[in-house]
Amino acid sequence: MIAELNPSIENRIAFISSYLWNESGDKLAILLKIPLNTEYKYFANELAWYFYDRGYLLKALEWASISNKITIDTQMHWLFEAKKYEQLNSFYLTHKYKSENEKLVADKTMIDFYLARDMFMEAWKIAIKIPNSHHEYKSIQKKMNVFYLYQNRNIHKELINDNSFLYEKTKDSIHRIIMLEENNLYNFEPSLSTNRTDINNFDKKMTYSCVNKKKNAHNFSFTQSSVNDIMNNKEKNISLYGFNYKFESIRLFNQQFQYSGSFGFKTDRNKYFYNFNTQISYNVENNFLSAEYTATPVRNNVGLENYMYANTLNLYYEKNFENKVNASSFFEGNYYTDDNYDTTISLSVNYPVINYGGNTFRTVLESSHSFGSTNSEGIPYWMTINRHFAGGGMQYQLNSDIDRTFILIDGMYFYDSYSSFFSRYRAKINFHLQKYFTVNFNGELYNHDLYYSNTLNIGLSYYLH
Repeated sequence: MIAELNPSIENRIAFISSYLWNESGDKLAILLKIPLNTEYKYFANELAWYFYDRGYLLKALEWASISNKITIDTQMHWLFEAKKYEQLNSFYLTHKYKSENEKLVADKTMIDFYLARDMFMEAWKIAIKIPNSHHEYKSIQKKMNVFYLYQNRNIHKELINDNSFLYEKTKDSIHRIIMLEENNLYNFEPSLSTNRTDINNFDKKMTYSCVNKKKNAHNFSFTQSSVNDIMNNKEKNISLYGFNYKFESIRLFNQQFQYSGSFGFKTDRNKYFYNFNTQISYNVENNFLSAEYTATPVRNNVGLENYMYANTLNLYYEKNFENKVNASSFFEGNYYTDDNYDTTISLSVNYPVINYGGNTFRTVLESSHSFGSTNSEGIPYWMTINRHFAGGGMQYQLNSDIDRTFILIDGMYFYDSYSSFFSRYRAKINFHLQKYFTVNFNGELYNHDLYYSNTLNIGLSYYLH
């Protein structure tokens, strides 16, 4: 039809415009027949968007190529949003770029697309070719370093010696993570527990941990424990010596499924006491679930003298919601070999109120209910027939690096059906003392008149290299 007109550019533009700006039954069919021509630049932008809105991506890209208004990254977004990944890759590789800057815009856009599709290595190959004189080089380098931290170990090891694009801090972090997961280690761990203000147990454990090629850990521990005689003014203390073996499945930070099992014994040279533990955990996206079963002697002089054992089942579930609320629930059931038992169900919810850098302050609410078969105030164990407490407080967390320094401290105040009111303070601190040394600290302190047991645990690990 156009050919039948007076063949001037003005007439052809007028004819096309009459279809483009008006609605008619054959509008799409007519516009599809228009050949690509730089003389039609005047409405190339409108034609490109018209075809894009109707799903004719290739036709839209043809007209966009002669438009001065549709940028290269917009054209690439069209293909990405339509999930035309093969066409997108071909477009990126074969497109005739108008300038060096347009090529760099396409590179940056393609990097983002590859990262969005978890194709880190493809993004990396583009990123390392961007000249460091480009004004966005540093922002791209920073982004790639962050994404690199969360890749699998094979990628970590392949790229860790790249001195041109990785920050030294990034490489140090990955070196430390590989060390924590794969290196053999020695660990010394003293721990202290109390019955009210009296020291009940003082344990010392020396462990050698051997990691095999499958990243499984075999842990061999020698232990020494001092159990004080609280009931008789500490006149009859018990010293126990023992051995423990523990198997841990793959020791990876991002491992979804993990399990472990341990068994061992202690002896005062007259009696032998055995312990067993098994644990599984599942971690995916924003959910964490774990289950643990333990069989161990009751850890005081009354329990040991009567060969009393506790069978404990723990279930834990934690979820992070999109609105940043974190909720966790906990179940504990204990059965003692003197036929007493108790159960505890707890629920905790926290919400971040202040975030800056690696620092987070959270408000916390917690509630717990316990049922027991008897009342027992610490000897041979703590138990109440019916108890409920609920309260709230504040929590502080510092996570300055993906693996290097971690601090979690909280202080809570509760109303308690058993003792009116009490407060509780907890701390967990992990940090690297030197390159091959790590320190772990855990503590729990109660300000309570009737019913409490405080604990303190410190671990020092040295990683072989």
